[in-house]
Amino acid sequence: MKRACLFAALFCLAFSVIVFADETGQSDVELLVVDTQELIINDEYIVIPTPGVDQFNASYTETATASLTVKSNVPWKLSMKTKDWSWPEGVEKAVSHYEWKLEGQGDFQSCSNSNVTDVISGGPTGGTVVTLNYRVKLDWAKDVPGAYSIVQEYTLTKDS
Repeated sequence: MKRACLFAALFCLAFSVIVFADETGQSDVELLVVDTQELIINDEYIVIPTPGVDQFNASYTETATASLTVKSNVPWKLSMKTKDWSWPEGVEKAVSHYEWKLEGQGDFQSCSNSNVTDVISGGPTGGTVVTLNYRVKLDWAKDVPGAYSIVQEYTLTKDS
């Protein structure tokens, strides 16, 4: 009797393995990708060279360069606005004397602390480098010795 029970148990076990061995299942996997952007300011501190006689005679400082990197999985737009402008005591220098342009493109444009300025736009990218040139208008009679500074705020947004 023990043999018959053992044989029956082994038969059932073998049969159950065969039945369950062919079972498969699946699960659904979802991923939600959202608008993702990154703006890297490669040059957080930009120094315009100290102007000399040649620059005052030309009415402009030498050009300084800033580099930013844009990463975006959607069409994008880079804009900027001048936030703070300071000059030596007794001087009234207009923000518009601080100028910018995309390197190698067009003419210099005045910076603005009242309006947001569109700089450049593009399509999805894993790393577009945007290079900007800056300079300052000079005036022999108005630009006294001292430290002049400005803060540029850059904003990366989805371009619609």
